Amino acid sequence: MDSPDSCCGSKSSCAAPIPLTEATTDTGGARTVLRLDGMDCPTEETMIRGKLSVFPGVTGLEFNLLERRLTLSHTPDALPGAMDALRGTRF
Repeated sequence: MDSPDSCCGSKSSCAAPIPLTEATTDTGGARTVLRLDGMDCPTEETMIRGKLSVFPGVTGLEFNLLERRLTLSHTPDALPGAMDALRGTRF
């Protein structure tokens, strides 16, 4: 089955986010580095940023489009919901 067109116009298979590392900070928050195989352009970053920046418990987002990584700063209990929100964006 063909995958839908991505926002950049190319055919890609958007995989679920892959957690690479997770760490707890000294302030009680957490940082999780995710690999988002389908994220490779500024438009996709903007879509993801819009979805997660208002998500309860998300305190920061750092994007690396070349490595297709998102570093998510969050409260420990926010990760499951944030991951569900990311899956909803197909990245």
